[in-house]
Amino acid sequence: ICTVKPQAMFRLDLVGWLLVLAPWCEQTATFVRADEQTSFQCMNPLFRAHWFSQRTDSAHLGRVPIAYDNLVRCKMWNKHESCCNPSMEVPQQRAFDSRRADFDRYTDLLRAYLEDLDKIKGSATYRHTDEVQQALLDRAIDGFRYTIDLAVPCKQALVLFTAGMVCFGCDPHWDDYVWRNTEGAVVAVNIAGEACIYVDQRCGDFGREAAELEEQVMDSGLAKLPSMPLPDFSMFRHRESTCKWLREDLAMQPLPGFVQPGAIAPSNMKEVPSRRLQAEAGGEWTNDADTPDVVQVTSSVLPDWALQLMPTSTSLPQGVIDAMANPTPSPVPLPPPYSTSPRHALDPIYHGKQSGFRFEVEAEAPAAPGSMYN
Repeated sequence: ICTVKPQAMFRLDLVGWLLVLAPWCEQTATFVRADEQTSFQCMNPLFRAHWFSQRTDSAHLGRVPIAYDNLVRCKMWNKHESCCNPSMEVPQQRAFDSRRADFDRYTDLLRAYLEDLDKIKGSATYRHTDEVQQALLDRAIDGFRYTIDLAVPCKQALVLFTAGMVCFGCDPHWDDYVWRNTEGAVVAVNIAGEACIYVDQRCGDFGREAAELEEQVMDSGLAKLPSMPLPDFSMFRHRESTCKWLREDLAMQPLPGFVQPGAIAPSNMKEVPSRRLQAEAGGEWTNDADTPDVVQVTSSVLPDWALQLMPTSTSLPQGVIDAMANPTPSPVPLPPPYSTSPRHALDPIYHGKQSGFRFEVEAEAPAAPGSMYN
């Protein structure tokens, strides 16, 4: 933050120079510390596990919104200030793949159940069953095949929605689209009606057919023989339940397996120490309680050139040490201490279509007449 070139010191004592520059350095250090606070704009609680940090063992959102031009997954944010950076591409893609795999597993369960029903139909049990039970099993098998076919456009809509929600972490104005309680927790996302309609048009028939399929299985003694469970698709039975599920469930887990959704509340925030420990670099602060204005300088708190010119045991005024050390971390900005409501509606379908995610699913069925996304 504040450097003094050794060649400019001539024969003067290093400590003397530092004493002269201490007031100016301390003011400069204070300015930089205030400037390097993490912006609340990049602290979306739904992406809490990826908030900015100095740690290098995982990807993080930006400290402040910055414009990039090389984003691949959330490419619609290129040349716009956002909280995303290229390091987030890996967890974004991993989360997208994880959610798509979840949707695939749901339809795979239907296919596996259908395979068991086909085996039952070819067994002696089926041949020795009365015609009524045979007809009920045949109806259930036909229902499974039709339901599986309807799952294709529904899965396409859901992965589009997922892509849009993954890129929601880039938006520095995220708080305009969510409900927050008094503790700062996001309790729901205000999903645009257009996105609800889009998903319902592609999942509604699937959900209603899945509900009818469940009744067909319950009516048939043979269809209940497989021991595997059937997925719950009740959220797709009508538009209201679909939108509620999108807003309160799917949207609340934009990075499945990575996020830690919750509040940005003072009770959840750890107290920031007054000094940054340099444990990673092998150094530490040693503070003498009897002499609070003087600390012992050890290892990495001073630049390398200064360590070469003076013993590490030299005592310096506190202001000099503060100026030359890494900036003292300031408490992160907190949200308003009251509940808030969304000012705008988020359309993950629109943003998903603008993203760079690849949607490797079967061709989507034609949209219903009058669809706004035709």
